Amino acid sequence: MEYILYKEFLTLGQFLKEIGEIQTGGGAKIYLATQKVWLNQELENRRGKKLYPTDVVRLENGDVYEMRKPTSEELREREADLAEKKALEERVRKLNQAQKAKKKPNKRKKAPRFPGR
Repeated sequence: MEYILYKEFLTLGQFLKEIGEIQTGGGAKIYLATQKVWLNQELENRRGKKLYPTDVVRLENGDVYEMRKPTSEELREREADLAEKKALEERVRKLNQAQKAKKKPNKRKKAPRFPGR
């Protein structure tokens, strides 16, 4: 399978998380201790190992991932997706602020006054 690197590099732990082999970044240490992972046909157990385009990662379950740079079209699609995501986050933030402004303040009841106090 091909894996597109949109950044200059990606660590092995981040890669394992993105492909769904582990749930959290902390699980990479345990995963690498119990499973074999080969990077460019060499056994690798460092979760901080940087993966670059042209690297090949093979997992113990037989999955093989070839790292590559994105094409210009893939970059444009990703930029459009990120712009859409940012616009959506901004819309949600404005709606939340509007909802917050509409809320009425809580009117606290005054404590009853007893004679002699």
